[in-house]
Amino acid sequence: MKYRFAFHAKQRGLNVTRLLARDGDKCSICGEEMSRKIRDPEDDRYITFDHVLPVSAGGRDELSNLRLAHRRCNLLRGNAPVEG
Repeated sequence: MKYRFAFHAKQRGLNVTRLLARDGDKCSICGEEMSRKIRDPEDDRYITFDHVLPVSAGGRDELSNLRLAHRRCNLLRGNAPVEG
């Protein structure tokens, strides 16, 4: 079980790195800077994956459908469609 968590944590880190390289270090919703130093998933500024097309609308967990956002921003947006 511990190995499985370590694999997912490493994969998450790689995906965050890829998306930061693609989109920059600003939250895709509020535009404020994001920090990888925040490790607490309960922190409002924790980096989360935001689906451009929500999973509830058929969106997939692919990098082309993901962008980075603060936890707070992502929760407030919910499954609303992305504007623009």
